[in-house]
Amino acid sequence: MQNLTLLVIFIALFFLPAQAFSKGKPHQSEISKTAYSVDSKHKTTISFFNATEGSLKIYWLDFKGDRMLYRDLPVGKAHKQQTFMTHPWLVADKEGNALAIYYPDSKPRKIILEESAANNKFEGLYECRQYDKKGKNDYHYVTIERKGTTDLKWSNRAGLEWVFTGDDNALMFDVGEDCPYFKSGFTRAKFKVDAAGVVVGVFGPGQEYYAKQKNFSK
Repeated sequence: MQNLTLLVIFIALFFLPAQAFSKGKPHQSEISKTAYSVDSKHKTTISFFNATEGSLKIYWLDFKGDRMLYRDLPVGKAHKQQTFMTHPWLVADKEGNALAIYYPDSKPRKIILEESAANNKFEGLYECRQYDKKGKNDYHYVTIERKGTTDLKWSNRAGLEWVFTGDDNALMFDVGEDCPYFKSGFTRAKFKVDAAGVVVGVFGPGQEYYAKQKNFSK
């Protein structure tokens, strides 16, 4: 048993990536400690291709949610990573500012990392139509716009607003603690797309559905 322990320590010291202490902006899921590796049961792969105009960093989030730097990814280069189903991978810019977190699939997943303008597909007007006949108010008229590199901002006519951050490919965004509904359980918002991949709506607080609109109904 002692020899096995020494072997594990030897591998950890000489073959695994070292802990990367970044002073860059953390992802919302790092702050809330909601993104971390759970187990190492189901093997898979995740691949990244850097189609941005700057160098990127690929981090594994360990079982405590701490970053472990695995790869500096230059422009135009790809990296294929052996991993496990529940292991999150964080992409950051060269200064360590978090851009997005990606989770592997049961089948090999390939991700093209593009400029943050990709988040523009989420921007627009959203309206909760289930109260059209009765009970509709300013909370049901929402504008979503990009804020910073990966953040989106939700604001409604009632004057409430909050920031959420997420995985552009998975359509799932983490809601920030500045949201007044966070403590009530609204911690993630999911966008809905049609067959062509166009965003058509989002599920807001209480899982109420907000349809994307060209113009508000009133």
